[in-house]
Amino acid sequence: MAAVDLTVQDSYILEHLGNADPSDYIIHYFNNLTAAQNGAPRITNAAGYTAQDGEVIYVRIEDVATGCYSIESFTIHINIPLALTRPPVLSVCNEALPNDMTTEFDLTVMENTILGPFGVGLGYTVNYYEPGATTPIADPTAYVNTSNPMTLTVEVITLAGCKSYTTMTIKVLPLPTPNTTPDALVLCDDNNAGDGQEEFDLTQAAADIMDNEPNLILSYHLTYDDADQDINAIADPTQFVSGTATIYVRVEANTGNPNDAVCYQIVELELIVNPLPALGENGAIPAYAICEQNTDGFATFILSSHIPEILGEDADPNDYLVRFYFDQAALDAGTALPNQYNNISTPQDILVWVQHIESGCTTTAPMQLLVEEAAVANAPADPSLSTCDDDGTNDGMHAFDLSVFDAEILGAQDPADYSVAYYESFEDADNATNPIADPTVYVNTTADVMTIYARVTNTSTISGCHDITEITLIVERLPEPVITSVDGSDTICVDYTTTMC
Repeated sequence: MAAVDLTVQDSYILEHLGNADPSDYIIHYFNNLTAAQNGAPRITNAAGYTAQDGEVIYVRIEDVATGCYSIESFTIHINIPLALTRPPVLSVCNEALPNDMTTEFDLTVMENTILGPFGVGLGYTVNYYEPGATTPIADPTAYVNTSNPMTLTVEVITLAGCKSYTTMTIKVLPLPTPNTTPDALVLCDDNNAGDGQEEFDLTQAAADIMDNEPNLILSYHLTYDDADQDINAIADPTQFVSGTATIYVRVEANTGNPNDAVCYQIVELELIVNPLPALGENGAIPAYAICEQNTDGFATFILSSHIPEILGEDADPNDYLVRFYFDQAALDAGTALPNQYNNISTPQDILVWVQHIESGCTTTAPMQLLVEEAAVANAPADPSLSTCDDDGTNDGMHAFDLSVFDAEILGAQDPADYSVAYYESFEDADNATNPIADPTVYVNTTADVMTIYARVTNTSTISGCHDITEITLIVERLPEPVITSVDGSDTICVDYTTTMC
C-alpha cells in the first residue's frame, strides 16, 4: 500500500477532452463502478489516497453545463523500493606513517552487500552522500574521508525510480608503529664451532620490535614477500637455526574485530653469528718452550709473551682478552694463573681463555709448557770460508763445503741428538724452513761475500730447541789486467830468450 495522488490524472483527462477548461467538468474518483454510476460514495481524499497495488479506480467525468457524464477506469501499480541491507563497517588501513587517519576508499566494494540478492545485477543506481549533503559523491571508487569514523548515506534508485536509503560507516585504522630498527640478535658460534650456524629464539626481539605498543601480533618470515603476503611463517621462532641473515617480521595490529582490515608493518631483524677467536694454527696453540742448558725441567714463564703465537700473526692483540688457567676447574672458579708462572712439570698443559672484546665471543684451548735442554751453535774460531774464483767464470760465485764447520759448531754435543743445518737467511734458520739441500757443494747466491746461518737443533726435544750462528763465505775474484802502451798501440815486445820486455 502507498499514498497515491489520483488527481494527477486530471490533466491527462482534460487533455484528451481537447484541452478542455477544468471549470467545465467535474472529475471524481470512485472505488467501484456502481458508485461511479451513482456518483456516490466517491473518494474524498483523491490527492492522498491510500491505494493497493493492482487496485482499479473508476473516474466519473461530468459536463457541468449538460449534466452528462462518462466513466473510465485505470489500474494503480505500486512499485516497491528495494529493501537494503546495511553493510558492516568498511575499514581500511592508513596508507603510511605517520597515521593521519585519512585515506582513499572504494565505496563500491560494499554494493553487492547493500543491494542483496534481489538487487544485484538489475542496473539500479547507487549514490553515496556525505553527512548533510544533497549532492552525491562524484567518484565513490576513490573517496577520501574527511573525518574518522564517518557515516555516509546510501541511496538506491530502482529502474522505476523508487528510492531506498541506508547508511554505511567507513573507518581508517591506524598502522602499527613498531621499532623498525631493532637490535640484532647476536650469538657466538659455540655450537659446532666453525659452521656459522646457531639456534636463535626470534621472540627475544619481540619486546624491542613492539616498543611498548599493545595488541600486536608478530610472525617471522624468511623473505619480504612472504611477510607481505602473510605466508610461510617460521613454524617455531623460538628454535630457529640460522647463520648470519635477515628475518622479516610481520607486525599486525589486533583490533579484536575479525571484520576489520588487518593493518601491518614489516620490520627487518638482523641475525648475526660471530665466529669464535681463532687460536694458533688451525685451533692448536704452539707449545711455549723454554730451552736451558743443563736444565732441571723447571723455569719461569712469562705467559703473556706467548700471546702472538696464541692469536696468530694476523690478529691485533688489542682486540682480545687473554687469560691463563691451571685447568677447567680453575677457569670455572675464576682463578687465573699469574703472568709470571713457574711450571710444576714438563711438559705441563695449562688452559688458555680468549675473548674477542667487541663480539664477546670466547674460546679455550690447551697450551703446553716445556722446559727442555737447549742447543748451542758454537761460533767457529774462524767463521769464514775463503776461496779464489778459479772455477773459470770469475763472477764472485764458487762452490763451498759447509759441512767442514759441523764438528766445530756442534762442539761436545752428541751428533745423535743434535743436528746442523745451513740456511741463506736468519728467518729461514729460525723457522727451520728452506735448508740448503746439500751443504757439501753449496754455491753462494750473493757474489763475493755472503753470510750463511748455521742452526743447531736438539732433535730429542719436543719444541726443537735450537741455536744459530753465522759463517761468512768469501770469493776472491782473479785479477784481470789491462795492458796499455805509451804509443797507444797497447802492444809489448817480449824477448823470446829472456822473456823480458
